[in-house]
Amino acid sequence: FYGNFEVSAGEGANVAGTARSYAGRLGYRAGKLHVSGAYGQYGSTNKAKIMVVGGSYDFGGFMLQGQYSETEVGASSHKVGNVGGSIKVGAAGKVVGTYGRAGGVTGAKADLFGIGYDYSLSKRTTLYTTYARMDNKDATGIQFSLGGANGRALSVGSGNSTGYEVGVRHTF
Repeated sequence: FYGNFEVSAGEGANVAGTARSYAGRLGYRAGKLHVSGAYGQYGSTNKAKIMVVGGSYDFGGFMLQGQYSETEVGASSHKVGNVGGSIKVGAAGKVVGTYGRAGGVTGAKADLFGIGYDYSLSKRTTLYTTYARMDNKDATGIQFSLGGANGRALSVGSGNSTGYEVGVRHTF
């Protein structure tokens, strides 16, 4: 079992009215099973509340994982659920994939599909590539999009966004 708790005193201003916040996380890991949940509340005037639960199980050459989250800021909210997995390919490769569904306060819905490949060059260095597509189901409501460079959202044309990435990940 593990966990943490944090609190800030509320010194200074932020988007939610004050910097006051608290959050916590509890988790359990035993062998191939890993589950955790977290909750955080930020601000006092226009509170932001975030709740997330998730888990994974490693079957050896295949790992299955899932997550569900709810976020509220004032009267706005959205819910996101996803399921994903990875399959080892050879000694150094791994195919990863995910499917997710996002929903907003106005009934807007979007589906996310992503697939990628990781190739380990060493214990600390991995080459990776990913393709992802977000399909919005309600073009008149809230539009969900993939995250772009520097935390900016990718443009949403015809209610959809598509992204690609290629890179090198090195752990120090």
